[in-house]
Amino acid sequence: MGAFVSDSDRSAGTPGTGPLVVYIGGGTGTGKSTLALALAPRLGLHRVLPTDAVREILRAFVPAAADPTLHRSSFETGDRTAPSAGPLAGFDSQSRTVLRGVRAAVQRSVSEGVGMIVEGVHLWPPLVPLDGLPRPARQVVLLLATRDEAVHRQRFLERGGATGRPAERYLANFAAIRRIHDRLIERAEAHGVPVVDTSPPEPPVRILEELVKSR
Repeated sequence: MGAFVSDSDRSAGTPGTGPLVVYIGGGTGTGKSTLALALAPRLGLHRVLPTDAVREILRAFVPAAADPTLHRSSFETGDRTAPSAGPLAGFDSQSRTVLRGVRAAVQRSVSEGVGMIVEGVHLWPPLVPLDGLPRPARQVVLLLATRDEAVHRQRFLERGGATGRPAERYLANFAAIRRIHDRLIERAEAHGVPVVDTSPPEPPVRILEELVKSR
């Protein structure tokens, strides 16, 4: 299955040209950060932007009263006045806000003729690839998924020990994390975006590299 290429590339008449921008999406705990850092040197890219970093910057300028979802983790963005709505509505809102910052960073990089990788839970079609960039760019969208639920759960326990992040918080919100995870898969498949399973112990860096280079 081919990667999703933006309409702006095709309308410019130069598909596959210009700086390379790779978007790596996927639910929390699917290995996005690790794989993005491993993939970047293979593609000759030196810029890796996590969407969580963009969210942290935006939080410094947008008060919680103005945008409550921006001040919560992606899996904690459910409407507290309507719990039955689950985490998806708040997550969608947070994603669109974060994408404003992502757009600014990508526009700057593309205008400089420099490629980059953007990784994060907020990257899903049709939010990416981006239209209206200042010059043609080769944009590739990929999605990571951990289809084995037991492996996904275990990953939070391992990450908690390695990074000091409390595993309990992730495990307490595991149902919400899986709902977002599964919705991202649905959106990717509906838009022809490759979904790469990170359940096996061998990291799929080579698979990701081949998918990008095949475009």
